Amino acid sequence: MGGNMQTAMMHDLPAYMEEALNQNRKNRSDERKKKTKASKLREMISDHHEDADVMQYYKDNHPEWFNSFMGGDGE
Repeated sequence: MGGNMQTAMMHDLPAYMEEALNQNRKNRSDERKKKTKASKLREMISDHHEDADVMQYYKDNHPEWFNSFMGGDGE
């Protein structure tokens, strides 16, 4: 590299470093968002299973009431 080219690159190093840092921040942020989405989805699935367990309990232990309730009685 010639002296002028090397000087130009040295002059732009702060800009290059800033761009690299910004890209790293974006990548970290994107990864965290993916983890957050995955975590929320796992929580939703867990909640669904817990809710299903409650509903199954009432269906198994109080079938007449449950079927009546699901049929819309009492509204």
